[in-house]
Amino acid sequence: MPGVKNSDSEIKANSEAALAEAIGNLDAVDGQSVAGLLNAYLDAKISSRSSHSWDPNGTIGTNLDAKVSNAGASQSDINSGAQSALAEDIATDTAAAGSVAKILSRIEGNNDLTSLDSTGGTNSQSELRDPVETAIDNLSPSAGSIAAMLNANLDAAISSRSSHSWDPNGHIDANVSSRATPIDVATEVNNAQINQDIYQAIERRVSQTWSTDSELGNWTISGLKVLNGTIQFSNVLAENVFSPTVISGSGVSNPGNIYDNDTSTKTNVDGSYVGIDWGENAHLAEFRYYGNSNHAEDGEYALEYYDDGNGWVEDSRISTRVGSWSSWLTLGVDASRVRIRQTVGDSGKYGDNSPGEIEVRVEAYNGTAESPLMSPSYLTEWDLANFDVAADGGNITVDILDGSGTAVVSDAIDGEDLSATSASKDLRMSISMGRSSTSKNPEINSAALRWIE
Repeated sequence: MPGVKNSDSEIKANSEAALAEAIGNLDAVDGQSVAGLLNAYLDAKISSRSSHSWDPNGTIGTNLDAKVSNAGASQSDINSGAQSALAEDIATDTAAAGSVAKILSRIEGNNDLTSLDSTGGTNSQSELRDPVETAIDNLSPSAGSIAAMLNANLDAAISSRSSHSWDPNGHIDANVSSRATPIDVATEVNNAQINQDIYQAIERRVSQTWSTDSELGNWTISGLKVLNGTIQFSNVLAENVFSPTVISGSGVSNPGNIYDNDTSTKTNVDGSYVGIDWGENAHLAEFRYYGNSNHAEDGEYALEYYDDGNGWVEDSRISTRVGSWSSWLTLGVDASRVRIRQTVGDSGKYGDNSPGEIEVRVEAYNGTAESPLMSPSYLTEWDLANFDVAADGGNITVDILDGSGTAVVSDAIDGEDLSATSASKDLRMSISMGRSSTSKNPEINSAALRWIE
């Protein structure tokens, strides 16, 4: 090249180094490529050369003679190195797929014992060797290549082996000699599948689902009601949510009878009032009373509620009744107390007003619902807890309780796994709902407990 002045010795040294490296890599190239054709040509020349006419300077021939001579002098080193590399590949399972090392790794790992099964572990040396030789032969190794030398070494090692150096861990010998009864892999797999099929056929998943009015009607609820296939907040009797006390004015006889869940007892409120106090504000939704007296039903009460800022506020006027409930009257106010106060006396026989009972419905802010306790007759294990709820601005918490009321799972999620729960326990689902105002309406749409018989 212009501007470059290499000496003949430099050019020759560089060329020989590059050529030596190229020759060392030729066995791995396509036989029809230029490199492959050159490899075949060089093989032919090396095997029959006498004058090295293709090497006019004699340099390549001299170097090759030296290489061949050195290779012959250290043949055991080459063999030992190849065997060590192969053993390392097998031990570390890093050999490439389809390589000889990979095939031997499969044999050593006892993953491909089909041929061993067929004879009960008494294979001859040729039977053990043939698959390996076939795999190597399929590589079409050139004479003098690593694969060819490996094939020759395997022949010698297998035919005369005493310590099985190509099986450093002894896995093949141990597996073959200890196999008194051959394993038919296909049969074992088939048997395992049959066992699985039988198990799946025998096991039975059972569910107790609650989603209709009649099903949800079996739940124990407080502050809630069942309506249209849901459990939701609604107007409920105040006594189911609160623990009210009776209030009355002077001159009233038997005031406790007004709130004793007995319509046959009565309270005389002639010229005064009687009512109930919840001790805290509640949203009073509806009101009614039961009249029980011998009179003309021409008297009148004022229905009043207590406003913390304005005192007693009259809501409406209602007439006296005899032996029946009044219709539900809508209140729709927040108050802590409600009462009926006589404004017009009845003109009946005694001229008094004697209500037998009063009831108030409130819109609850908190409520609970508990499912029936599930005690399956046949139970292998508990499976899942499922529920469909809609918070709608409120809050809902689901717990799984045992028969004593102790939480097995607190704050459960839909699809909660119950398999870790002891099969000796009976379970029920408990759902708590809350809201901050009556504009929020959380509800329970469905629930289910599941188990495996």
